[in-house]
Parts: sequence; structure tokens; C-alpha cells
Amino acid sequence: MTPEDHSGGPVHCAQLGAFVDGELDAGEAAAFRRHLLMCARCQQEMHGLMQLSALAEQAREQRPAKRPALAPVLVAAADRRARPHRAAWMGVVGAVAVAASLAVLVLPARGPTTAAMLLASRDSRRVSGWPSYAGAQEYRPYAVQRGGRADDVVPGVSTLEERQDWAGLASVALVRGEFKQAMAYLQRAPKDARTRNDIGLALLELGQPEAALEALDMALREDPSLPQALFNRGLALERLHLDRAATSAFRLASAAAAGGWRAEADASVQRLQTRIATEAEQARTLASVCQELAEEQRAPPGELLVRAPGALRRAFYSAVALAPSDARLAALLPTARDLDRLGQGRVLESLVESTRRQANTARWSLVPLLRPVLRNPGPETVDQRRELAERARRAGQTDQLLLLASLSFEDTSLGFPRLAAASGEPFWQLRERARQVRAARLDGTPAPQVTLAQGDLKRWCGDPSLGGECANVLVELAQVDLRLGRPEQALSSIREAIARARTAPNPVRDRALLLMEAQIQLQADRLAAASAIFQDVLLGDPGDCALEVFVGQQLTNGFIERGDTIAARRAFDDSRRCAATIPASIYRARVATRLALLERTADSRSAALDVIRAAEKSGLPAQSSKDLALFRATVLAEADDAGADGVLQAAVGGSSEAGAKTGKPDPRESEDDLAVARTALVFWFLRRGEVGPSLEGLAELGGTEAPASCVLGVVAQYGRLGWVARGEDGRSTVVLDEAAPDAQRPAPVAIAESLGRCGSVGVLASASVLGRPRLLPPGVAWSFRTSPHPTRVPGPFRSRVRVRGTVLPPGLELPALAPAATDDAGWTVLEGADATPSRVRASLQRADLVDFEVHGVIDAEMPDGALLVLSPESGGGYALTASAIEGMTLPGAPLVLFGACRAAARSPFRDRPWNLPASFSRAGARGVVASLSELPDATIGAFFERLVTRMEGGAELSVALRDERQAWLARGQAWVEDVVAFE
Repeated sequence: MTPEDHSGGPVHCAQLGAFVDGELDAGEAAAFRRHLLMCARCQQEMHGLMQLSALAEQAREQRPAKRPALAPVLVAAADRRARPHRAAWMGVVGAVAVAASLAVLVLPARGPTTAAMLLASRDSRRVSGWPSYAGAQEYRPYAVQRGGRADDVVPGVSTLEERQDWAGLASVALVRGEFKQAMAYLQRAPKDARTRNDIGLALLELGQPEAALEALDMALREDPSLPQALFNRGLALERLHLDRAATSAFRLASAAAAGGWRAEADASVQRLQTRIATEAEQARTLASVCQELAEEQRAPPGELLVRAPGALRRAFYSAVALAPSDARLAALLPTARDLDRLGQGRVLESLVESTRRQANTARWSLVPLLRPVLRNPGPETVDQRRELAERARRAGQTDQLLLLASLSFEDTSLGFPRLAAASGEPFWQLRERARQVRAARLDGTPAPQVTLAQGDLKRWCGDPSLGGECANVLVELAQVDLRLGRPEQALSSIREAIARARTAPNPVRDRALLLMEAQIQLQADRLAAASAIFQDVLLGDPGDCALEVFVGQQLTNGFIERGDTIAARRAFDDSRRCAATIPASIYRARVATRLALLERTADSRSAALDVIRAAEKSGLPAQSSKDLALFRATVLAEADDAGADGVLQAAVGGSSEAGAKTGKPDPRESEDDLAVARTALVFWFLRRGEVGPSLEGLAELGGTEAPASCVLGVVAQYGRLGWVARGEDGRSTVVLDEAAPDAQRPAPVAIAESLGRCGSVGVLASASVLGRPRLLPPGVAWSFRTSPHPTRVPGPFRSRVRVRGTVLPPGLELPALAPAATDDAGWTVLEGADATPSRVRASLQRADLVDFEVHGVIDAEMPDGALLVLSPESGGGYALTASAIEGMTLPGAPLVLFGACRAAARSPFRDRPWNLPASFSRAGARGVVASLSELPDATIGAFFERLVTRMEGGAELSVALRDERQAWLARGQAWVEDVVAFE
């Protein structure tokens, strides 16, 4: 039979309707599919049929809508959707009706129709999710394609290419399983809910479920009931092992879908519910088995040794400690050998044997006293634990003493570190390593412990029975990465921790791990992934109001940082019901205040004041009351209330206010809350045109003094930007943008012109502006004012110190810095093992010129804000923190040069203007030079040398920097525009 021969044979075009509706059996469908690939007429008729279906679908979705009066065939097609058999309709209307409809339509082939033709030509679909074009009638079950290739004949694709119908081409690529090609098309397509759904689907198929969630959440914000996006979100959540959240998504998809898509969503719900129920039952069984092992020394079933060896090993130590007799100890030997086989040793067997040898009457008398303590190891049993530990020590029962000492992670008074080291057991040594990493992180010196921890993981964590303890170490490593501003590494560690923790399931610990992953996702600005994890945790504890409020506040804060007003308000309001049932917290008041700054509405300010009042009535301590007063001042300033300044001054108080003006606020205050309040007050002054108070407010914010003239103030907060300038003649200019799309732009022309006659300009900046280059034209000399009492100490420089070539702590995984091309004559050089924090601090006491060619790291958790990475001391300490620098006194008033990249970066987690250069200024440096961008190793040394020569000739720092910058710009060196000065 030729492609145009329809006169006979087992396959003919009358079967087209039945084929599209899925009414042919498998053999008939396969035969018709082969026919379709070579029959041009059937392809044409199928294209027309899909056009009718698409228009009917469009008419159905855009109701209420009138039926077209000029095309009765189209009306018949729309009516046909409610009938059971399209094949019968085809028999009545036939090819004449299709041809007539095509004549009326006069439409070229469109993407969704072309893709629908391709999908309808198959028994199954190649894409796992639900493409946007597909309605209920285009459903085909999903089947994994292995090793195939996209060789389908797809009529109409050339027309789509000619018309640059990117969405249509993407639809075809999705159906063909060409997901990278689909993404390329979708990036060029107009962005709407359906396009975003297809982007999410393509990302999902490319193995990026987190990125897919971002796209799908955006689609659902535009169209909350889009069934395709709901369905695909369920798939993404399931691939992230968030089964409860995935179940919820599939239920919503089922409610919005029809036909096979609804059935598939329902099947997914059933599958996930079964898995959740099975895991819950397994957890209950495991808990019961562990209790029987611990308290009755009953051997666990073999399948649990494979599935949860970590939980059984943890219970095994209790089993040894609680065994009431030698016979019960001996009964543990088979379990000990089974667990030892996993680690290919005999650690636990040796423990049982040595315990039997050391056992005495005193040991057996301790057993009944240990039982209640091990069942309830809370703080109320601390004294009892210590008493029992002393009795175990006197009785020589090391295993009982070690178990008691291990119950408090932070409490080392019972000698756990020494006992863990003496035990020789990886289980206890890993637990001690986790404690040591945590202590070192909080002390600001994590690198040595990180290196040791990584070695422990490689040496011991191949043993699955140590999975729970390995997970604890990984959690602490994730905290270190998060502190150093490395969320990707932190995510890698926490995910490995979650995977290893599955060998030792613990509902409380496992929930904490998920919450930690969500918080890391927030730090990485992956709010869709964070929201999904939080949702999954909440669905597991639906009655936990404190958790619901915590989640709502965390998400609100994340959306505030992103500037997403709608999502921030929704997240905050979602937890409002629960918030009313628990005591008001200082954190909720803080979040409500910042949400009011973002939204800028009377309702938002009123709601924030309600939260503040509720917190004030809850009996918080004195410092919290001060913080609440700062929140109130912030909201009042936003509301243009004349009382805002008075509330702020009362909250700060006399002694604290004096400290704030020197840049060293009272330690009892919240520096960031004070900074937010001051910033809001500056905007209030700017709105009223009060130049003096605006500049004074910015000076207080930065802990410095406002120059009388030739001063520029720049303030940014939650999408608004303010500029205030006072020129050489004292005249002032104010520019206020309450809806700034780009807070990174340079000064407006009017501001720059008002400062044009100034020899040098002092810049007062809020936190997000500090360190930013190109604020003023290259021909203007300017510097950030960050010193409490700016000085003008002239050269020459007689005591020069250069720090470079430090021994990098391996745990930080920092790249080696190439030395700048400089002449060391006349310099004291600290490098290699000599460049330790103590030696650098000593050198700073006598230096008047310092060149740092070292790494600077933003500290995301500690209040230091940033640190310099130097060579480790004998005890492992390598950090010279911003806090330590600011607390120093530098009698030589040195000029500090940062040859490392991005040393001018601020901490993104601080609202106070604070970075490494500002810390040196506040310690007494006459000036600091740094950059926010990459610096060329080959030329930065020469640039600094010329800058120093100009200053030794008598030029002020800002003028010397301006002149040297102009000289290098003339030679095409654009990087010099990013170098800025602090004084």
C-alpha cells in the first residue's frame, strides 16, 4: 500500500479518531502508528483534528464565551468533547468537515497542536511530567525510554521554526525527550505560567529538581490552579524525597485535572501514602527492637542489621551498660559480631569481652539506677548522672562511665573527651570530633578540626553502623561552610548527613536535619526548595504551632531579603493563627518590623505595632525591651511620625548613645536593630528635606563624624535609595527614590554637580552601600568615612609590613594567592609559617604602612562580620577577625593596602556598616585601600607603589587614589575604578 492508497487493507484513515481517543487495542494502535508515519493524508487530517481540539479546549477554558457564528463545524467539534466516541463523530463529519474547518481556520501549524499530534501517535509518553499544551485527551501513560532516539516524523515543525514559535518548538522537544533543546527554546519564549511550567518540567528531566521547583512555584504564582504545574511540582518534591509535600501537591493536581492525568495523580498519592505509612511502621518497629536490645539484651532481626545498623549500634552500648548479669552480657556476643562484620573488625566483641572481665558487684548494683537516666537524659537528671558517673568511676566500669559522660554534648565535666580518646572506639571518637568542630567553629578557629574531621570520615565512615555519628560530624562541617558563606558546600555536607542518618533513624534528629537544610537553602536564596522542605516538616507535625511560627518567620525573612513583598506577606500571615496561641517573641517583632519596611503600607505598619505591643506585654528581659523600642522607632519613622526620633533616643540611652558615636555600641544592644532604626530615620529626615539630621544620622550609623562640607550621604533600604550632598559652599541637594529598581547606580547628575568644586568628598554610607565603587565620577576624589576621628597623617612611611604567602588551612579549601609583583626592599615581610595572627598583631603595633596579600572571608554566622585568613598558630588559630581588629589600637596610624580580591566586601548578614576596611579605620588606621572585584596579580603591586609615592609627596589618600586611578584608566586599566578608599 502506497502512502496515498486508502482503498483497502487492515489499516485505513477512518481509524484516525479511534486511534487519537485511545480506543484501538495495542496491535491495532501499533499498526496505525506505522501507517501514520508514511501516510501524508492521515497526517494532514490528524493535524486538522488537533486544531479543532485545541480551539475547543481554548473555548472551554475561556468561559463564558460565545460560540463562533460562522463555523458550524467548530461548534460541532466543541460539542463533541462531551461525547464518548470521537470515531463516531468522524464517521458523520468525515474528511469533508475537516477540510471545511481548515478552510475556515486558515491557521498555520501551532506548537501545542504539533506536539499533541506527536504524543497522540504513541501508546506512552517519553516525558515524565505534564507539558503545558496537553489536556485530558492528550494523556498517555509514562514509560521510561532507554537508549532510544527522537526520530519521529512531526509535521508542522518547519512552520514553527519559520514563525519562531519558541513555545511550540519547546513543546515538541519535550515530547520527543530532547530536554536541553526544550530549555534552549523556552529561554527565548515569552514568560507566562505555561512557559514557566515547561521550564520546570525540562529542568526536572535534566536532573535539577530544586531549580524546577523555582520555575514551578513562579508558574503557580501566576496561575495557582494550573494542573500541569501542580502535577510537576509533585514529581519534583518526590524526587527530593519530600514525600508528604509531594502527596499534598498530587492531591491538588488531582482536584484540578481530568482523565488519565487525574488517575496518575491519584496513583501517586496512593503510592506515597503507602510509603509514608510503611516508613512510620518501620520506625515504630525499629524503636521497639532497639528498646528490647538495650533493656533486655534481645538480639535484633537480621533485616534490621542491614537497614538500620546505626540505630542498633547506638542501642548496643546501652545494652552492654544495662546488662544485669554476666549471662546477659554473653547473650550480646552474636549481635556484637554481626555489627563488627559491617566494619570488618571486632570492636564490639572486644567491648563485651573486656566488660565481662571487669564486671563486679558494684556494676550490677548500678544497672537499675542507670535505666531511668538513660530513658530520660534531660537536664533534670544532670546531678543524678554525675553521681552515677562517680560511682562507675570508682567501680572501674569504664563503659558505664563513658555512656553517662556522652549524654551531654556540651558538658565535658565528666571527662568525655579523655574517655572517648582512651576508648579507641570510632563511635565515641566521632562523637567527640563533632563536639570539637562545633567548639572550634564558635571560637573562630575551625580549620584544624575540619581537617581532622575529614580524615575521620574517610577512615571510619565506610562502616554503616557508624552512620549516625558520621552524620553528626557532617552537620558540624555544614555549619562551618555556612559560616564561611559557602552554602553549596554546606548543602553537600547536610545532604550526606541526611543520607547517613538513615542508618540510625531518629524522628527528632531527622526533623532537625531537614530544618537545617531548609535554612541553608534560605541562605542560598533557594526559597522554593526551602519552602518545600519546611512544608514537608510541617505536614509531619501538623499540630506543632511553635514549629509553624518558626517556619513562617524564616520564610518571611527569606522573602524580605529577596524583596518579594507578596510572598513575604503570605508567609507571615500563614503563621498568624498559630502565633496568637504562643507567647510573642522578639524575633517575630523583628520580622514584622522589616516586613513593614518592605511593604510600606499603613496596614503593615499597624500590624507590626500590634506584634511589638504583644511582645512588650509578654515580660521580656530589659535588653529585649530596648530592642522592641528600636522596632517601634523604626515603624514610627516609616510612618513619618514625629515621635520616632524621641523613641529612638530613649531606646539608645545616654551611655549607649555615646558608645554608638564612636562605633563601639554597648554590647547589650542589638547593633543591627539599631542600624535598621537609624536607617529608617534617615529616610524620614530625607523625606522632610532635613539635610543636617540626615547626614548626622548616617554618621552615627557608621560610627564616624559628618564633615561640615564636601560630604555625600548614600542610604539604601528595601528597594529605596536616598542621596544627600552638601557642597563646598554649604548648599545641599537631596534626591530620594522610593522605588529604586537598582540600588547599585552611581550618584545622580544633580548630586555629582553639587560636589564638583570639592577637592575631596567624604562619603557616609549605609550597610549595603559600604565599599561600593563608582559612586562618583572617576575625576572626583572621594573616600568612605568610617573612622570615629578621621586623621590626616602625612608620609613618609618608615615602618612597612607586608603579609603574604600564608599557610592556608586545608579545611577551608581556599586557592593559593599568586604573589604580587613587588619590590620587598624596605619592607618587613611576614610569610609562610611566620604570618600567624599573633605575629601580625604585634607587627601592626609599630607599622605605618601594611600590605595584606591574604584571603579575607565573610563570616556568615559570627558577629565578627569578616576575617583575614593567616597561617595557623601552634594551637590551630588562623583568623584575625574584624571584631579583633576593631578592638585594637594602632599607634602608628598605618595606611592599609589590601592586595587580595574583594576585600572591601561587607557581610551580607549585617545591617551595621561593617567590613574589614572599616574595622581597620575604627582601630586607628589613617586609611585603607581595597576593592570589591578581582585584582590583577601582575599589576596591583605597581598600582599600590605609585599610590604610596603620591601620598609620600603630600597628597591626601582620596586625592592620591583619584590621580593614580586617572593615570591607569588612561592606559585602559578599567579594574582600577573598583578600588576604593576608607578613612
